[in-house]
Amino acid sequence: MSLIRLSLALAAGASLAGCAYAPPQFNVASGKGSLQLRTQLVHGGYRAQADGILPYAQGDVAHMVLKLYKVANGVESTVVDATNAQLTKDIAKADLGQPIGFGNLHPMTTYRIKAFAYKATGELPADLISVAASSSLDVRVETDERPTVTTLVVQLADRPFRAEGTSSIVVTPGDYDTDFEGIR
Repeated sequence: MSLIRLSLALAAGASLAGCAYAPPQFNVASGKGSLQLRTQLVHGGYRAQADGILPYAQGDVAHMVLKLYKVANGVESTVVDATNAQLTKDIAKADLGQPIGFGNLHPMTTYRIKAFAYKATGELPADLISVAASSSLDVRVETDERPTVTTLVVQLADRPFRAEGTSSIVVTPGDYDTDFEGIR
């Protein structure tokens, strides 16, 4: 009887141990491929603005953060460096037009670069001025013999606009005559 209890206890413990923790999927950047890109900032869409309200432009960007992800079978996973920190690049305002490089990438792999432009230092959501859906790029690193070169278009958001207005209409008594009828 004790042998049956022992085997049940071991089976229960093994099944619980397997469910206790599932680590997130990370990919360590340890290959020999590289990726070189430039960012191109484009302002918000076309829409009427009030006088003096201009869409965000490159001059409004305090810094930009690029984050790298690996894409396999439609699933995105974070790329980390040797210290397990997410592979990112923080680009200062003065360096926005300069080439940016990511190294130690695996060849024959698709990567997704996401750009986040901020109007102030830090990464507060209230300071984000880029459109996330339009500021990412999937690129395939084919070989480790030469860097893959591309351009990442970063779309800046429209500047929020809020205004109020009032009007009044005054109808004064009078006559309106036409050739056919009169209105009083």
